[in-house]
Amino acid sequence: MVPNRWIVDAVNCSVAAEYEWNVTSPALDRGWTHCGTMDHDKSRYFHSVRRKMLYLRDGKAVLKDTNNSSEDFNPYCTPSEIERQGTAIDIAGTPCTQLTWDGITPRNNE
Repeated sequence: MVPNRWIVDAVNCSVAAEYEWNVTSPALDRGWTHCGTMDHDKSRYFHSVRRKMLYLRDGKAVLKDTNNSSEDFNPYCTPSEIERQGTAIDIAGTPCTQLTWDGITPRNNE
C-alpha cells in the first residue's frame, strides 16, 4: 500500500473485456481506459493510451487531467515515440504519415 499523497498522477488501464474494478482510490482516478478490447488479441499490441489535448499554449500542448481516465485519455492510439520514429503502421500495414499531440489531433507545424 502506498499513501495517496505520494502519488502524483494515477491511470487505471485494463483490456476492455477484462475490466473489473479500479485498483486506486477514487480520489486519484475515478475511471479507467484501455488499448485493447480482448486479451491476447494481436491487434492490440503496439498501441497505447494518450492523454487528450485541451489546447495549445505557446506552442505546447495543455493536456486534460480531471482524475478520470475514462474522460482524460484517447484509447487504442499509436504510441508517441513510435509515431515520432516514423515506424508506426496500422493493422493494414500502412505507415504513419503524421504526428499528433494526443493520438488524434495532428501536429501541423512539425
